[in-house]
Amino acid sequence: MQTIAGNFQENDQIQYWDGAQLKNLTYYNAYGSDPAGWYNADDSLATKTFAPGEGFWVKVAKETDVSIAGKVVTGEEGKVTAPARSFTLLALSYPQPTEINKIAFTGLTENDQIQYWDGTQLKNLTYYNAYGSDPAGWYNADDSLATKTFEPGEGFWICPQKDVGFQF
Repeated sequence: MQTIAGNFQENDQIQYWDGAQLKNLTYYNAYGSDPAGWYNADDSLATKTFAPGEGFWVKVAKETDVSIAGKVVTGEEGKVTAPARSFTLLALSYPQPTEINKIAFTGLTENDQIQYWDGTQLKNLTYYNAYGSDPAGWYNADDSLATKTFEPGEGFWICPQKDVGFQF
């Protein structure tokens, strides 16, 4: 289970996929006997817990620090599969910065894609197999080997051509 804390404002949102549809939680300040907290679409106080490896999006009206506490996902439990030909949002759950070419992906195919936000623009990485003296790995748009390091909680989108597994 994960604990999400921050200086949330009225109407901030959390979105998550429940396996069938996108669900929304909305933050409301205390009102009458109702406590401040996250509420479901039917205005009931949310009881949703997020399991290790389960993702969600946080949408806030103004910049705020968000803290997420819970179990670190590693080993077999940390394995995730990104389905073929669809973008899957992943976030670094390992508690230390990790360089993209150090993440243990399985089943990568030439030209698989990763996209991430660098703070000012969307960046693209492409996976290439080994060629000559160039190692297999993620490459920048200028064909240089990527050195992008993801911080804990930082996310990226992956779009593989076939199902891909990975773990941190």
